This record gives sequence, C-alpha cells and structure tokens, in this order.
Amino acid sequence: MRFSVVFAIAAIIVCFAVNSVITRYLVLNDLSSPFALTVIRFGSGFLVLSALNATMPKTLVRSGLKKSYIISAAFLGSYAFLISYGYLFISAAAGTLTFYSITLITMSTFSFLEDREKIIPHRILGQMLAFFGVVLITFSGIKAVTPLGVILLAATGFSWGLYSVYGRRFSIPFSYTYYSFLIFVAVAVVLTVVVLLTGITTFYIMISINGLGLALYMGMISTALSYILWSRVLKLIKGYQGGVVQMLIPVLAAILGITLLKEQVTDLLIIGGTMILTGIYLNAV
Repeated sequence: MRFSVVFAIAAIIVCFAVNSVITRYLVLNDLSSPFALTVIRFGSGFLVLSALNATMPKTLVRSGLKKSYIISAAFLGSYAFLISYGYLFISAAAGTLTFYSITLITMSTFSFLEDREKIIPHRILGQMLAFFGVVLITFSGIKAVTPLGVILLAATGFSWGLYSVYGRRFSIPFSYTYYSFLIFVAVAVVLTVVVLLTGITTFYIMISINGLGLALYMGMISTALSYILWSRVLKLIKGYQGGVVQMLIPVLAAILGITLLKEQVTDLLIIGGTMILTGIYLNAV
C-alpha cells in the first residue's frame, strides 16, 4: 500500500479506538445517556459534513439523494445506537474485540461473495479463531462483560461491516457518507421529538457539560472526518483487508481502556484477545 494510504489508516485506527473508549466512559459514568450521545454525536457530525459540502460543493457531493442511501442509513443508524447502548454492558477492551471480530467476519464474507476472492483455508481458520475468541471473552468472568453486552457489540460489528462493504458500491465516498448521515440524522431528530413528547424512559435524554464536549468532539472530528477518510480508503483496498485493518483498533482501544478506565484484565481476556489477533494475522497473509 502507498504511504498516504497507510497514514490514513493509522489516523482512522486512532479515531475509531478513541470513539469506543469515550463512548464507554460517557455511558458508564452517567455523563450522557446512550440516546443523547448518539443523537448529538451524529447530529454534530452531519453539521461538519454540511459545512464541507457548502464550501466545496463541486468536489464533494456530486450525486443526488438515492433510495439506496436509505439502506446505508439503516446500517449506520443500527451501528450508532447499538454501540452506545452496548457499552453499558461491556468493557471497552472486550467490547472492541467483539465488535471488530464480527466486522472482520462480515467484511470477509462479503469480499468472498462480491469480489469473488478465493476461499483460502488459513483465512477461514483466522475467522474461526476470531469468533471463538469472542466466545471465550463472553465467558471470561470479567465483571464488566455480560452476554447482553457481547450480543449488542456483535450486532454493532455486523451493522458496521455492512455499512462499510455497502459503501464500496458508490463512486463518490463523500456522497455516501453525507447522505447516509442526512437520512439517519433526520430520523434521529424525529425520534428525539417522540421521546420528549412521550417520556419513554428507555430512551431518556440526559447529558452533562463534559459529556456534551466529548460527544461534540466525537461527532465533528473522530466520526465525521474519519468516516469520510474511511470511505475513501475502502475504495483502495479489498474487503477482507478492510476487516483486517479494523482489527488493529481493539488493540489500541484495549490499551486505552485498561490504562485510562482501569478495566479488569483476566487470563481468559488475554487468551481470547490472542486468538483474535492470531486471526488478524491469518487474514492478512
């Protein structure tokens, strides 16, 4: 890969890892409700995308709103809400390992189906190792890991994997990101109004000043800008490579979670993480 692509991937890895750790930090410490965090994060992200489009319309959005963007918005919305609620029930370290393991399996599967990649035995073995690594983490005995958390983060990885591979069909990455955000944010605003009017406790809205600042940072910087970059990178690499790249994210997220959030480390977490990282290597060679 070219140096520019490697540099872009490094920036993406940092942004995505930080997103996971900040999300866990905010919902765990009641600095924001999952619903409020999701709406503010992606709403502010869309404002950044709109500002970029307004200043550089000829170089960014060059296609109109299509029905196919509804599908991408559904994938994006599923990911957005699942990750916010999921981190209530699982640590950042275990959560990101689960999340990106399922992302790897999803993207690799679609790479085989759509790009007609050859079915290589050691890559299949790698995906199996990653999957069983997730199973091991589920029953690792870590207090901050629950089966519900694993299920939600697995669903998060599946949604994100679908959003990533679906975006490869579009010739203009920014348009894909822009319209996916537009539709999802529009739906999120409607949901917010419904929540405010009905007072549904499951989707309550609460956020602190510190939580608001971190949510805005995630939305404007490590979500909106990194998603544009991610969409462009996906056009330059193969599907399974995209999954492998994202598997580097839980390594950094785990280090940050253990260091900053003082998360528990067990032997089974280490073994499960090692299985997942071995799966990365087998998918990369």
